[in-house]
Amino acid sequence: MHQDLLEKLAKLCELPGPTGREEKVLEFVTEELSRFMDVSTDQVGNVVSTLPGKQQHSWIISAHADEIGYLIRSIEDDGFLRLAFNTGAEVPDTRFLPGQQLKILTDTDNYVIGVVGLKSGHLAGKEGKKVLPKMSSLYLEIGANSAEEVKDDFGVAIGNPVVFDTRTRLLGKDDNFAYGKAMDDRSGLLVLLELAERLSEIPRSSRPTLRLVCTVQEEIGVKGVHSIASYLRSEGVVSKVVCVDVGPVGDTPGTAKLATPHLNKGPIIVVKDSMMHYDRQLVLGLTRTANKYDIPVQRCVYENYGSDAVGFFSSGGFPSSLVAIPCRYTHTPFEMISLRDLIATIELLSKFVSNKLW
Repeated sequence: MHQDLLEKLAKLCELPGPTGREEKVLEFVTEELSRFMDVSTDQVGNVVSTLPGKQQHSWIISAHADEIGYLIRSIEDDGFLRLAFNTGAEVPDTRFLPGQQLKILTDTDNYVIGVVGLKSGHLAGKEGKKVLPKMSSLYLEIGANSAEEVKDDFGVAIGNPVVFDTRTRLLGKDDNFAYGKAMDDRSGLLVLLELAERLSEIPRSSRPTLRLVCTVQEEIGVKGVHSIASYLRSEGVVSKVVCVDVGPVGDTPGTAKLATPHLNKGPIIVVKDSMMHYDRQLVLGLTRTANKYDIPVQRCVYENYGSDAVGFFSSGGFPSSLVAIPCRYTHTPFEMISLRDLIATIELLSKFVSNKLW
């Protein structure tokens, strides 16, 4: 199923791009987008690519580059490392940490592999096994025997970012399910790359002006987007915005009452979340487009969620919407999406921005 799409998704997801150190992802996206569009970078790292058009309407389609992860908080005398969260909240939470292989990004852009340890079952005892691990009880082991060895031989320093070291893999008889780290939001970035290629094939006189934005520092509280939104507004840009991210689903055991979307039922048109109401006309336009072209979609209200759209709305004054790719196990090293949903998201947005149904 779309081998080139799979290869590009795996490449994006497996690149290390923690909040504050998104450079590898930004370099890849810039190289891909520059084949079709003029690309620039603002002072904080957001990438903006522009495809000029002649139609009255102008679009900004956005996804974020950074992924969840940790930071080296301290280095102990015996060579073990302690971790801190590198996000706006305590995610990914400690349920998913023990035994995970992690990758440290050093100051010199080298990688150091480690594994998360905790007190073994033999030592924890009957009561200890019942306790949810706290960050204070976990540590990262890289094979060092002293703090000096950590610093001098491995080149690891306090503040170095840490990401999951997992591969992108496929499940299902038709390989429809893809899982691994950083589907949030590398799957969204892949949508942008596909839109760039598709829209560039439309004659300039028949297409809208399109700006594809790859933001930084979303996972620490949608910080990077405010910079680019303010800049675009200062440049006099008049546009509507669609942000592309992943959206939690409620189709696994015990989650049905927590979220309504499912995998394999199409992209999610989000009406409201805990940060904002999305633009009503854009929500209706996305719905009409899906209906016209028989693209399956789901509408959803999230209670514990937010996206870069709030930055475009509040700092740029742009009418904003959110299309989410359904995703199981969000903020884990095994985030899972349906490739059918991914393809439907690309179809929906390519039709939406190139047709007058809004």
